[in-house]
Amino acid sequence: MNNVLDIDHDRVRYECVQPELGAELWRRDLPDCAPELATRLDRHLAVCDACRLEGVVQAALAAGLVADALGKVKPARTLRLRPSPVATGGWVALAASLALALLLPPGALPVGTTRGGQPVAGFVRPVEGEVVADTPDLRWHPVPGATGYQVTLDQVGGDFHWSARVDASRLEPAGERAPREPGRYRVIVRAIPDDLTPPEGISVTFRRGSGIDQFIYRLWATSWPIRLLGLAGLVLGLSGLVRRQRSLAA
Repeated sequence: MNNVLDIDHDRVRYECVQPELGAELWRRDLPDCAPELATRLDRHLAVCDACRLEGVVQAALAAGLVADALGKVKPARTLRLRPSPVATGGWVALAASLALALLLPPGALPVGTTRGGQPVAGFVRPVEGEVVADTPDLRWHPVPGATGYQVTLDQVGGDFHWSARVDASRLEPAGERAPREPGRYRVIVRAIPDDLTPPEGISVTFRRGSGIDQFIYRLWATSWPIRLLGLAGLVLGLSGLVRRQRSLAA
């Protein structure tokens, strides 16, 4: 009966047959146990049911302690970054407001002249005070009866100046006519014949700046609904980040 589980427990008395060897069984698993002693202990286990049963019980207890210790270790929580619908909607609203601010024309009113109570001329682009980062697209409302226009572009407080005659109510300066240096510029348009517009003509002032200058201007010049959309989107997006940080801290 080498397996203690196969023993007829009703007929066996669980007493060590060789107590002097049973007391030394703990040395059996030591790396420095003498071969002769290890052999004697193995033979003792082969005939001593009590020692074999004690070994099974001790192994079961050790396994139970290890399992209990492992059970007390909490598994690491997997961090799942699920985007908040509120925060996602906020960032989308903010992105939409920025796109509208950059793509839509500025909200400033065009500056023009009136004749007999009816608007007869005025600039479409640029609007008064607009900031441009590239070649300006000069456009104005056609003057009824005009056969052409005399266009003058000057740098306010600078040396840049040119004047040209055009037939259409639109002009995009190119080459040497395009303003390159940062600063304020004024465009003056006089209709031909010149009695169709006031002697001073119709004018608009704009500023040549960098891309960042143009971006900041567009944010300030955009309409209030677009501003409110962007502000609401920013608040919702940041609130989603705050909630996520709190959940991670908890």
